[in-house]
Amino acid sequence: MKEGSGGTYYHVTDRETAATIMDEGFWPEWGDIGLGAYFFGTLGAAESYAQKGGWDKSLKDPVILQVQDPAIRPVYDYEISPEWPNPEDYKNIFFWEGDEDSPDDKLVPQSMEIVEQINK
Repeated sequence: MKEGSGGTYYHVTDRETAATIMDEGFWPEWGDIGLGAYFFGTLGAAESYAQKGGWDKSLKDPVILQVQDPAIRPVYDYEISPEWPNPEDYKNIFFWEGDEDSPDDKLVPQSMEIVEQINK
């Protein structure tokens, strides 16, 4: 069964965006699962992703945010397409769904802090 660390999840972004998220919350974005924000269930998975430079290797100054909110849920197996290049990568991904009717509404977690700044 997929679980985060007791409701603690990790989001990887660049330093500038991390500062904005800390001030305003997450802007929901469209991704493979839908409109929302995406998280890792372990710090190790987030660190590995950050070290690689993100999904497209363009992340130059990665920061990891530790986030807690009950609205964050697992990505369910039925949401993962076997046609995607690396469907196994979604096994440790969690999702906070945004509101498609109000896509400008920010997702503001119950708690959030910067836990790590990755030196690449």
